[in-house]
Amino acid sequence: MSAFRIEGSEGLVLDTVKRGEDDEDVSRSDLPVRKGKSVILRVYDTLGGRARGFLRWGPLKVAKVWKCNILEDDLEALKVEREAKGVEIEVRAFEVATYRLLLES
Repeated sequence: MSAFRIEGSEGLVLDTVKRGEDDEDVSRSDLPVRKGKSVILRVYDTLGGRARGFLRWGPLKVAKVWKCNILEDDLEALKVEREAKGVEIEVRAFEVATYRLLLES
């Protein structure tokens, strides 16, 4: 039903799927605007341990993925596995992790 899913640890929950706040076509602030279209995903751990999983997307074409802070500032680029349509993620105990997926244009 959703274009996104998590495989791996049962403690990982995909909580939020939304558009990037700073994307050029939706930005409404005085902050710097980013080119392209992004999808923001928030994932959290419910079991209190380091959790690993694989974040998958369906029919979308994703060019790049970053782990971000809550303000959607890029922190770490992740390796996109194009054939598998996904990326490996690791979340600390009870962490709410934010990921920014840049869609291909």
